Amino acid sequence: MALRKEIVTGIIIFSLAFILFAIGTAYLGYSSPDEKRYAQSAQEMVEGGDWITPHYHGRPRFQKPILFYWLAAFSSSILGGGWFAARLPSIFFGAMMVFLVYLLGRDLYNRRTGLFSAAFLSISTLFFAYTRLCTPDMTLLFFITLSIYIFCRLYFLNLSGANGLLFFLALALAALTKGFAGILIPLFIIGVFSAIFKKPGLIRRLNIPAGLILFLFVISPWFIAMYKIHGAAYIDHIWRVETLGRLSGQGGANMLLGVIKGIARYLIMTILLFLPTTAFLPWATRHIAKERREANTAFIILWALTVVLFFSLFGTRKAHYLLPIAPPLSLMIGIFAADKSSDRRFLRFAQVIIVSSLFILVTTFGSIIPALNRDNGLLRLSDKILLIRSGDEAVGIGSHFISHNRVDSYLGINVKKVNADLKDPVSQAERSRGLLSEFLERDERVFCLIIRDDYEVYIPKNLKGRTYILDKAWYWKKPNQYTGIQPVVRAIIRGDSDGLKHLIKNEIYLISNRDK
Repeated sequence: MALRKEIVTGIIIFSLAFILFAIGTAYLGYSSPDEKRYAQSAQEMVEGGDWITPHYHGRPRFQKPILFYWLAAFSSSILGGGWFAARLPSIFFGAMMVFLVYLLGRDLYNRRTGLFSAAFLSISTLFFAYTRLCTPDMTLLFFITLSIYIFCRLYFLNLSGANGLLFFLALALAALTKGFAGILIPLFIIGVFSAIFKKPGLIRRLNIPAGLILFLFVISPWFIAMYKIHGAAYIDHIWRVETLGRLSGQGGANMLLGVIKGIARYLIMTILLFLPTTAFLPWATRHIAKERREANTAFIILWALTVVLFFSLFGTRKAHYLLPIAPPLSLMIGIFAADKSSDRRFLRFAQVIIVSSLFILVTTFGSIIPALNRDNGLLRLSDKILLIRSGDEAVGIGSHFISHNRVDSYLGINVKKVNADLKDPVSQAERSRGLLSEFLERDERVFCLIIRDDYEVYIPKNLKGRTYILDKAWYWKKPNQYTGIQPVVRAIIRGDSDGLKHLIKNEIYLISNRDK
């Protein structure tokens, strides 16, 4: 009877999370360059039939190992492509993460702690956002957390048998998702805890010899195949770019200061990006410090602190590097909420926060953002370039306010920056005119994306007569382009839709030195 109840609970938790994370994903255009790269590579894998080497616009793509490409490609092949199919692996593993955090809370504490922890994970804004993106981050987070969950079963519940092998299997799948980071993060967490809280018999229960054999059996075939196909170029990329390049941090005399700054930055970003869950963090921290002294609680706290230290050491600034702190953070809040839930006023307050937050997140990410993102003018112009461009014809970005990285991802080529970003406006204008003139006066055909205002200012009059506007589109301004909220509010009140569009979007020209 108890087993049946847990099965039903698990199905309900997973299903609710899956539905909440999936809403609107079929209508939301790619929200980041990385999404475009992974989705396009998965589609080319299906169409080209090469399931060993990912390709992006026909060229081999060495970024990240193969597992997420396989998952996205398999989903696209079954569902026929589209945005939902590309994002299905992240939606699935996001829902599995919610269930996994429930299991952690239940096994380490009780069922109520598990339920609260799962709920607070679901309403963490950054976590919610990444469950809806076609990137490997949610898949990686699941396998990292799964390896830690299995370790908890070995350490706190004294289980053995297949658990040791499952631990190494989870590590292998994490490594196949995002390389060495998938191994280092859980081993760093587990290693620090095991060194402080030694456990007799833990090494035996891990079954390390058999586990290492399983680990190598899972990860070796694909890496060996890639080496045979691409040789030293692939190994060099994996080691130099994907490993050393991403794990290089502060060094020398500035290391201590860099780590301190990194910790402060990481904590501030965590508090902001995991709202509203982190609003409970001060009370949860104080409660746990006073009331909870068990080894399992020490593990949760050490888990969170180790993640902060790990990424602070390497000076990382990207938001998705915050995701590994989501499980221990949710568990800390879940412990506090479960202990306080006997107070009916607190229970009602927590329920209101959870339900209202889910409503806001689903509405924002499922309706508002897809509506705002529906007309992606920059993507449309990029698609037109792909349609008419031939050979190695160059593409340039003529405005600082057009994302070089985003266009690069849309086109799958290295676009050329033909604009200046200088503090002195006069120097910037002169330099930009020179760069644009040199680019557009080439003998071969070239394309350039430029904001209308920059086109009027930076393209010399004599050159405008020999420059052709092939298409126009509107795209969102960058935050530092906005002049304030008051003009936007006035335009909304007056019902001035055209004026509002000019306030919040740039008109972008696709220009060329040839009309055909």
